[in-house]
This record gives sequence, structure tokens and C-alpha cells, in this order.
Amino acid sequence: MTRQRWEGGYRECHYDNASGYLSDCTEFRLDGAGPDTGKGTAVSRVAFGYNAQGQRVQESIFGPQDTLLYEVNFQYSIAGRVLNVRDSEDAHLRYRYEAAGRLDGTRDNHMEICFNYDHFDRLARRQVRLPPGQENLSTQWLYDGFNRPVNLIIIRQGGALAPSELIISQQPGSNSQTEAATSQGWKHLAPPRIL
Repeated sequence: MTRQRWEGGYRECHYDNASGYLSDCTEFRLDGAGPDTGKGTAVSRVAFGYNAQGQRVQESIFGPQDTLLYEVNFQYSIAGRVLNVRDSEDAHLRYRYEAAGRLDGTRDNHMEICFNYDHFDRLARRQVRLPPGQENLSTQWLYDGFNRPVNLIIIRQGGALAPSELIISQQPGSNSQTEAATSQGWKHLAPPRIL
């Protein structure tokens, strides 16, 4: 068991003796009456469930009197990658991977995000697709010879706005951190020509 303490409360986390995995954390609030006895009122608890491979398959959040407030369930592929996440409020997040094992896309009830990689396994493009009538975003990364991102190109289209582009140029510093970033603002893209 571990205990994290702060003014007015504390959190106790318990671990499974056999596996060493975190089994639950309970948050307590101290009432402040009289000397601190270290005992408080439980206000919330998070419990975790695991499969035989040690992957978290369930997370449950409880309120006072151990009332279940929220629950999340995880499903994995045979390779150990997250495939589905479903919660008690009927949100469903699905993950898709390419043959090399890289995340190819994710989809929930309202949007889809797709990822593309270059020949050096670097993230090259991310596309956010929303339902019809809403704005979609595409982000492209360009790298220098030292594998540092130097340009970020964001294109938005759909919705009520005309397609537009934002280019952010980054200047890497000596420690590979971005030292400066510049942008010239959103520029409207010309509509494609039909010949």
C-alpha cells in the first residue's frame, strides 16, 4: 500500500501481492475536527482489472458508499495492442494498426483520426475527419536532415469556411528543442481547377 497525503485528505493505493499490479486507489477527505487520526471519509475509489497478460481490461470509478459512477473496458489484439475502449456512457473508441504495428487510425462515435508515416517511420500526416458539415483538419510534418520537425502544415476544410492553410516553421535549438516557431497566419487555398 502507498499513501499520498495533502492538506485536507489523502489517497491510498493497494497493489496485488501476486502480480504487483495496482488494484485500487481510494481517496479520503479529512473532516478537520479534532486531531488528525489519519482516518477520513472515503469520497471516491478507482478499481482496476487485468487479464492474464497483465493488460488493464477494466477501470471502475466509485463514489461515496461505493456507488458505481463510471466504467471503462479495454479489449486487446493478440499482439497486445489496444483495439477497443468502451465506457459506461456508450462511448466507443476503436483503434486500427498497420502491418508494421504503427497506429493507423482511431475512431469514436463522432470522428475519425488517421495517421500516415514516412519511410523513416516518422509521423508524416494526421487527418481528423468529422461528420459532414463540420471542419476537418489535416496536419503534415516536414523534417530536416537531423530528424527534427521543421515545418508543420495545417489545412482545414469543410464546414462554413473556405479551405485554408497554416504553415508553422520551427527553428530547432542546440538541444533539439524548438527554439523559435513562426507563422504567417491562415491563408485561403485556391479552389482546385477543373480542366
